[in-house]
Amino acid sequence: MTPKETRILVVDDELRLRHLFRSWLRDAGYDVVEAGDGLDGLQQFARHRPALALVDIIMPAMDGMQLCQRLREVSDTPVILLTEGRPNEKSS
Repeated sequence: MTPKETRILVVDDELRLRHLFRSWLRDAGYDVVEAGDGLDGLQQFARHRPALALVDIIMPAMDGMQLCQRLREVSDTPVILLTEGRPNEKSS
C-alpha cells in the first residue's frame, strides 16, 4: 500500500479525542493527519488527500455536515461522521 492508501484524516475540535484516534490508528499502521475544525479539515484534506476522513459533526468554524458537503464537491473519499452519544436517561 502507498501512504495515500493508508492516510486517515481525523477532524475533531476536542484535542483529547484527536490524540486518542491518532494513537489507535497509528498503532494499526495508518498515517494520520489531524484538524481541529472543519475549515482546517478542508485544507488538510486538499493538502494530503487521505483515503478516509473521520469527522466530528459538532465543531466551530465549519461543522461536520458542512465539511462533508464540501468534500463531496471535490471527492468521493469515504467519510465517517462522529457524534457524541449520551446514555439513555431513565426517569424514576
